[in-house]
Amino acid sequence: MTEKLKGEGEITIVQKVRRTCEECGEPAVKRATFLLLNARTNPKSSGYRKDDISWCSDDEIFYCLDCYTTTPPDDDYSWCSTFEVSDRFAHMFLKKETVDNPVLCESIARTLRRDAGMPD
Repeated sequence: MTEKLKGEGEITIVQKVRRTCEECGEPAVKRATFLLLNARTNPKSSGYRKDDISWCSDDEIFYCLDCYTTTPPDDDYSWCSTFEVSDRFAHMFLKKETVDNPVLCESIARTLRRDAGMPD
């Protein structure tokens, strides 16, 4: 019989939460992306050797409407694109956080075992 691997069978609950403005903590409505200077010729940049770099990002900052700016985080970057919150770009404004609730995880595990016909 093969031994179980560490972590095998564990259940982790992940919740998607909206990103917040990095200036004031309000819900973010804009995502500003920045590229390293000379991105197309800079091997450290995600835009290196690419024709269309509008979707590339070496850094990003999330803002509310009041705090929004296209000022780069430091002198090594330049502004690239700004995305506004919408259904199309919802995935950009959500981050995954692990829910630390052992009771809920055990309850889900019990239900999954029961549905699979496994002993409790």
